[in-house]
Amino acid sequence: MSLLVVFGLTAGATAGSESDLFVETPGVAEFSGRMIARPIQTPAARAGAEALLSNDDLIAYRWRTDEYIFAVPTGSTENETAARLMAQGIFEYVQPDWRVFALECSDDPLLGSQWHHTMMDSCRAWDIHNAMLSPVTVAVVDTGIRPTHEDLRNFQVEGYDAFHKIWESEGGDIVDANGHGTLTTGAAAAEGNNGVGVSGMGWQLQHRMVKAVEGGNGWAWLSDLTHGAIVAVENGDFVASVSFSLGWDRSIETAGRVIMEDYGGLLVWAAGNDGARHDEVDHEHAIIVGATSRGGIRASFSNYGKFIDVFAPGVDVLTTTLESDSSYGAAGGTSLATPLVAGLCAMIKSARPNFDNWMVLKYLEAGCRDMGDEALYGAGEISLYGSLSLLERMELEILDPPLNSGQDETFVAYYGEPHVNSALFYSTVGEGETIIPGYGIVLGLHEAQQAGTVKLTTIEGTVFWTLRMPKASRTRLLWFQAVDETGQLSQVLVTQLNP
Repeated sequence: MSLLVVFGLTAGATAGSESDLFVETPGVAEFSGRMIARPIQTPAARAGAEALLSNDDLIAYRWRTDEYIFAVPTGSTENETAARLMAQGIFEYVQPDWRVFALECSDDPLLGSQWHHTMMDSCRAWDIHNAMLSPVTVAVVDTGIRPTHEDLRNFQVEGYDAFHKIWESEGGDIVDANGHGTLTTGAAAAEGNNGVGVSGMGWQLQHRMVKAVEGGNGWAWLSDLTHGAIVAVENGDFVASVSFSLGWDRSIETAGRVIMEDYGGLLVWAAGNDGARHDEVDHEHAIIVGATSRGGIRASFSNYGKFIDVFAPGVDVLTTTLESDSSYGAAGGTSLATPLVAGLCAMIKSARPNFDNWMVLKYLEAGCRDMGDEALYGAGEISLYGSLSLLERMELEILDPPLNSGQDETFVAYYGEPHVNSALFYSTVGEGETIIPGYGIVLGLHEAQQAGTVKLTTIEGTVFWTLRMPKASRTRLLWFQAVDETGQLSQVLVTQLNP
């Protein structure tokens, strides 16, 4: 049985009489007797929602996402409740607060090795940046952790119990319910270069367990998963990793928007292990992760489609396990691919603390290996080296593109060396090679010419050029590249000059 609709009736949709608008998939997403409703973001709609839902059925109001969590009224069903409320015309969505399950992982200590680090060229990446003494924290929203594990205990920060809404120091439970959370935490942030076990994406990334299940359960309410992710980022974590199902749900996009826009973080969520295509949504504020096999192709179990942002290795990933303080095993699924992506996001942020979340996302995707059709595979398969190697170049941009003939236009290059001379070059022909004797390097431009004067970078490694554009009788293309005296280059930037 497939999950036909999981993201709720949306504003503008017709609340029909279909009783199967929401359909359970046992072991993936099941009805919980609870609902999530978010009003349309207008004062009138918010007031109407408060009047309708502030009653004995209300379980919680999540102010960060403006979502009401409430019990299905006695004598009603999830589908009937959603249809009745959406008919009021004041809700953005009304949907079940799904009972969501941690995505299955196979666990076999005789299988696998850290082949995924070979695929991601991690050893070369760690020559660029290894996150030693890094202040960046990855939040893992999951089933708990083995807090005494030899590869996890040294860089673990205080955990949060998202089910009971209390911190570890206040009595919150973070002990792993079934081993899933220990697997995913190790993939993201197991300590590296310490002489034991395995390595996460960096050597000393900090990690926080946000346990979203109750006791020994392997499932969580969707609203507790999103709540836990938001609380973690609100408390300073840069990225939250969630290896549960329903990556295409509307409530995930709402949580991701809050995390990105209000707290400057990132939300990473697993695509799911059903081998199905999902094109019904394309989240702007959540990174959805599929899994690849050893050959760098989509793993047969991995979901794919328009909602995918990136893929990561997800078969036989060697990581930490729950059995003992020194136990390891191979596990698979989009559950393991997801923390690898979260760990890479943390590594980019660690290497460039001044990057905002959108810039980190840009470098995450720019470093990916192309897998083909973007509508199926997003930006492709992540590469630790692919992303970190891009940090070794300057980033050139135009402040207000495109360029206009006869007007003053400003170019800026970021992430160069501090307090060094830098120059901007252009070509009217295209990409190629031009040797710049004074800098001892080869530009990626054909017949390059210098634009403007040599400028000194700031202490942050930033430099600006404001140039008067030449007169042009027709639209044409120009190619630009920046270089500094240390030999560091920017990417080649191609842009349009309008007459």
